[in-house]
Amino acid sequence: MGWALVSALEIFDDDTGQVRKAPVFSTNLLTAAEPRPTADTPEEALAMSLDRAGRVDIDLIAQLLEVPVDDARALIHGLVYPSLDDPDQLVPTVTALSGNVRQKLHDATHAARTNPIYNDYVAALREVIPPDRSAEEIKARPGAPWIPAQLVAKFAEETFVPNDGEWK
Repeated sequence: MGWALVSALEIFDDDTGQVRKAPVFSTNLLTAAEPRPTADTPEEALAMSLDRAGRVDIDLIAQLLEVPVDDARALIHGLVYPSLDDPDQLVPTVTALSGNVRQKLHDATHAARTNPIYNDYVAALREVIPPDRSAEEIKARPGAPWIPAQLVAKFAEETFVPNDGEWK
């Protein structure tokens, strides 16, 4: 038995030389902590909702903040946006404003034409859209994983093989 294993099972007092069993023998150390009944901030309530429900649960957020549901909606404004699939479902900002934001902007703009609930989402997406780049600004190396192998082969053939097909 190694020292690390023994030291995990006992508590040794260097001053007195006394040894006693570690708390693992007398206390349940694997018991989950009691969930907090309230949250101090809207951000904390949103995080607790994601942890407990796996989604934005406005009723749970209202309960955690001890406010009516309408007030909870106002408090988490800007922390969540309506889902493009279902405007009644809310999506955390970190998810809503990441990924293919150009496609999300296109979809949100289309949705905003018929449902004004998406207007704030469209504005937020416009702020995170990366600037367009010209072809000269993009550095590509042959063999880069995002360049299909067929394009690299075609480039090599057109660049290095003469028109008559023979090397000189």
